[in-house]
This record gives sequence, C-alpha cells and structure tokens, in this order.
Amino acid sequence: IRDLVIEGSNKTDPGTDPNSHRSYRGGYNRGGILFRSLKEGQMQHLNFIHITVRNCTYSGVSISGAGDIRITGCDFTENGVSVPPGQRLLHNLQLLHCVGVNIRDSRFDTSPDGCGIALDHCRNTVVSNCEVARNGWYGILTTESKNISIRDNLVEGNDRSGILIEYLQNGSENITVNHNRIRYNAGYGLESYAAKNVSIAGNRYAGNGNNPVQEKISVEKVIGME
Repeated sequence: IRDLVIEGSNKTDPGTDPNSHRSYRGGYNRGGILFRSLKEGQMQHLNFIHITVRNCTYSGVSISGAGDIRITGCDFTENGVSVPPGQRLLHNLQLLHCVGVNIRDSRFDTSPDGCGIALDHCRNTVVSNCEVARNGWYGILTTESKNISIRDNLVEGNDRSGILIEYLQNGSENITVNHNRIRYNAGYGLESYAAKNVSIAGNRYAGNGNNPVQEKISVEKVIGME
C-alpha cells in the first residue's frame, strides 16, 4: 500500500481553529488500516510507503499477527481517541504479536488519547529516524517485547514519558535505545521496568518532567505511575 491519504474525519474542512475539529469530537468508530490474523506471523510481507492516515477515532493503523512489516515515509497523525476499547488503548500505530518490523522516516504525532507507537508482544523491531511528538499518552510504548531497537528518533512533547518499556508479566528483553533526541515530555524521557538486557546510550534529553534525572530504569516488577 503506497502513496495515498486515508482521511478518518467526517468533515474535510479543518476549520479556522486547529482544535475545533479534532478527531475526538466526532462520533462513531472510524479506523484507518486494520489487519488482523489468528497467530503471530500468519500474514507476511506488508509494506506501507508514503501513506498518510489521519483523524481516525480508532487506531490509525493496527496490525495484529504479522511478519516482515515495513513502514517507510508515512504520516500517522491525530488518531486514537475514546471510542471502544477506549482511551489509551488506541494509537497512531499499534502493532500486536508482530515479528520482523522496520519503521523508519515517519511521523507519529498528536494522538489525542493514545501513543505515537505502541508495540505489544512484538519481536525483532527497529524504529529509526522518526518523529513521535505531542501524543496524549506515551510517545513510544513497548510492552512484553523482545529484540527492539529505538534509535535516531525525535521524541518530543508527549503528555506522559517519551519512551516507556512496560512490565506486565515477564517484562521486555533485549531493548536498545540509542541516539534519540528526547525532550519536553511531561514525564521522564525514558522509563523502563523489569526489562532484561537494556542498552541505553547517546540519548540527548532536555526539559522532560520535573525531575532532574530524566531516566527512570527499574529492575523491579512494579510500575510506579507518577
């Protein structure tokens, strides 16, 4: 799928005030691109090139159970609000039980109630050279995933922490977070809980939260919401 715009708003007129027609004001459940399968890797070879998905009340792009996914030069903006399953469960980009993912040179901005990128039970994933900014939850959320590389991204102005490596039951493993610009997020620049083999190097932090220590790395199987 390449070179097209998917408009999720029920009104194409943006209005004079950029906040007056935000996607959360519309009714009904409107998603952008949704691929679902029954098990990890059942779908293969999904390429998204120069796609814009915007103003959807559901997740902009949601993929479950796929392998070999390439997202290149895309713009997923203003997606994910309060329709079922609800706030903080819908995002600009949501990947569940996916393996072999490459996300690069893309924008994931301004989800009213969700994350820019949410990786849930994913493996062998690279997020590089992307902008993840001004989302209503976390910038990049990684949950129970393995072999994840997050590098050379701008993660800016999100309502919680810039990057969260979340613990549910086992924790994530083999996570690399290198050479990102992480700034002006309301929470920490980077939070990590109960993750194994985490490599953090070369990140540039500025203006995150109210704590002078802009990283919070915990080996405990407890998440402290601040």
